[in-house]
Amino acid sequence: MKRIIFLFTFILLLFSCGSEDDICTNGEASPRIKMKFKTSETNKLKTLDSIFVSVDFGAGVKSVLKQKFPTDSILIPLRVDDAPYTDMYI
Repeated sequence: MKRIIFLFTFILLLFSCGSEDDICTNGEASPRIKMKFKTSETNKLKTLDSIFVSVDFGAGVKSVLKQKFPTDSILIPLRVDDAPYTDMYI
């Protein structure tokens, strides 16, 4: 009985990981980097009045963030293709 349960569990695990699209290229499931802004003198969080961020995803520069209210941190989406880095323009 234990062998049947083990075999069933093994086959279930083997076939449950068949999807190639584990990372979405857009939306909330894409990987993001969180950036916090600090002062160089005291190393305390600095609040920015406004910030504009553009990212190059490989098909040209795209504006991803236009924040006109005070903030001390932002989330920027990263590339999910085979590129080793993401160009960010802040």
